[in-house]
Amino acid sequence: MIRVSNIIPCVETYINVEIRVEMKNQFERTIRTKLGIHEGELDAADLLKITTLQINSASQEDINDLFLTPSLINLTIICEGDIDLSPLNALPLLDSLRIANANIEHFSPLEKLDDLRNLDVSDSQIANFSKISSLSKLISLRLKNCDIDDLAPLEGLERLSTLNLNENNIEDLTPISNLEELKSLDIEGNEISNLDPLSSIDGITWIHAARNYVRDL
Repeated sequence: MIRVSNIIPCVETYINVEIRVEMKNQFERTIRTKLGIHEGELDAADLLKITTLQINSASQEDINDLFLTPSLINLTIICEGDIDLSPLNALPLLDSLRIANANIEHFSPLEKLDDLRNLDVSDSQIANFSKISSLSKLISLRLKNCDIDDLAPLEGLERLSTLNLNENNIEDLTPISNLEELKSLDIEGNEISNLDPLSSIDGITWIHAARNYVRDL
């Protein structure tokens, strides 16, 4: 059991006094291993020390408990099945987020994360990919093996400098031709035959386009 005591503010997030949370799940096991506290109670001060966390075999219950670690800056969630990202709203300092092997409905819950700059949802299925357009502050985005065929939702992500689109069903690169900050692009394993749209990106320095239908570079 994690006993959370004392009111300790973290930006706009608070852990309320004397909350007792019964957690016999992967989240608690990961937290205790991280802190080296394998028995007994944990309090808010312990939880606020955690800035980096990886939860393997995560369930929705584990994700729901993330409000207890509001100082997180780097978070990795490895899971199977459907997940709701809404609990991540309680992580105002989050800079880097990786989610793998998940079924994600949409990205709307991430809109309020003002510090989120790096997002990796590789090997996940995204029901409503269009909502990613709201994450305009991203500088790095990895979408490997996400069954994507339309890049239109990426048009507004003008701060992107690194983009990974490996193993999708992409044919047309035109929607990302306006990403002037783009430096690194990985499009291996798609259905692309024409790289001309990339000619308008003057600053791009690295392109990986293996296993496509491109004949002339």
